[in-house]
Amino acid sequence: MRFSLILATVGRVEEPRAFLASLGEAALVREVIVVDQNEDERLAPVLAAFSHITFVHRRMASGHVSAARNAGIPLARGDIVAFPDDDCTYAPGLLEGVAERLAALPVPGMVTALVASESGMPSAGGYAPPRVGPVTRDNVFVTAREPGLFIAREALARLGGFDQRFGLGTAFTSCESADLALRLVAAGVPAVFDPALVVRHHDSRLSAIGLARVHGSAAGFGACLRHHRYGIGTLGRYLLRALGGMVMGVLRADGACVAFYGRTLRGRLWGYWTWHDEGAL
Repeated sequence: MRFSLILATVGRVEEPRAFLASLGEAALVREVIVVDQNEDERLAPVLAAFSHITFVHRRMASGHVSAARNAGIPLARGDIVAFPDDDCTYAPGLLEGVAERLAALPVPGMVTALVASESGMPSAGGYAPPRVGPVTRDNVFVTAREPGLFIAREALARLGGFDQRFGLGTAFTSCESADLALRLVAAGVPAVFDPALVVRHHDSRLSAIGLARVHGSAAGFGACLRHHRYGIGTLGRYLLRALGGMVMGVLRADGACVAFYGRTLRGRLWGYWTWHDEGAL
């Protein structure tokens, strides 16, 4: 099995360089499809430095990550398609482990990896299942993160890619991966999460950028809950978690924590009540 890696990128140079370096010899990589949303040639020397990797370079206007990833899907020729963020890196042995997991599935499906910081903290709210298991409606929000999706091209073709109402560039800036995973599971596609397979991704939740983005990310979460018919009880549990985070921040006199969870609470509510099921992929 060989991989097509769809790398949507804008505004960054060193981070894509680090990602490409993390691929090592890239023996299992058929191609890296770079959906380049920059208006200049900043990536040209980066790509030239990795002459052992086959690149497909696609230009596209900036502003919409799901549209960028979808633009790369028809160009993929590998057996497995993945969607690394332009600021993530792959741990050693990741692609080999993914290929083994996918080969063990009864039909072409999906394997998801743990997305974690350099310290090993899962990016999905600090929690991920500790053992290998199926991706389900109950755990999808902590087992299916964008940089950790690895999908058989045959299975992906059945779904039509990401729903472009989710993701950066929309009001609902997260959960495009959870939405895709939920659609795959609903279609009967086998999906397995393996925490031993690791994608490294910086946790910026409490940074200035993270705080600026948290409302849209939380809105995406709330919208995804409603879109996939999760009930008020499920929404309520997640609202209580955000409220608990606010209380913890108050007790610790941590203003960034209070702001983060306060915006999370408001964003989840707004996304759930604002979402309407009109539109197409």
